[in-house]
Amino acid sequence: MNNRALLIMFFTATMLSGPLYADIHPLDDIRSAARTHVVERLGSRAEYAHAEPGQLDRRLRLSRCDQPLDTFSAAGSNSGGNTSVGVRCPDSPGWTLYVPVRVEMRREVIALRHAMGRDSVLHDDDLKTIEVDVSRHARGYFTRKDELVGRTLTRAVGGGTVLSPAVVAQPAMVRRGQRVTLIAGDGPVAVRAPAEALSDGRRGQRVQVRNLSSGRVIEGVVRSPTEVTVQ
Repeated sequence: MNNRALLIMFFTATMLSGPLYADIHPLDDIRSAARTHVVERLGSRAEYAHAEPGQLDRRLRLSRCDQPLDTFSAAGSNSGGNTSVGVRCPDSPGWTLYVPVRVEMRREVIALRHAMGRDSVLHDDDLKTIEVDVSRHARGYFTRKDELVGRTLTRAVGGGTVLSPAVVAQPAMVRRGQRVTLIAGDGPVAVRAPAEALSDGRRGQRVQVRNLSSGRVIEGVVRSPTEVTVQ
């Protein structure tokens, strides 16, 4: 081997073991900083979270940062689903890199065991527990069956569907055809009259009733299982 070849080998070995590689910031350190930022931002919800930073291009050659890395949430990012975290080296000159992070919020929630129609009353055996990424369920969800038993569906729902507040309602407090007391006014001057409910109604819902004394149809608000009030 001639002297020129030996010189090239020595120069290459020096470059690989010297400052060229020692002064490059580890990409895993950057990914870890992004993950920590997301977990801290989640607060108490971090108990259910799994944050996975995206892989960074191994060809990146960012200078090693002498100061602790700064992190910040990218504009328009959210705390669930796909988000982006800015990682910044405060050295001068420094650098900034945006790291994609996939966040899953895994929780056990209540789903419908089988398809049911509108106005169906939910019973315990209609419900089951499944684990899902709740960051994909922006309309909300329930974590306990007892929150749902006795409620009714506001529309037809397919089996396996995660139940949200948008598809369930409290059961009707007053039923169509039921005799109720119609109350007009308030306090000692309130006027009471027997009436018949013309539709089902939940507490606080407006329903039409027929005054059995006058025959008039009046709209009132359901206040109890036996009372409808008119202001």
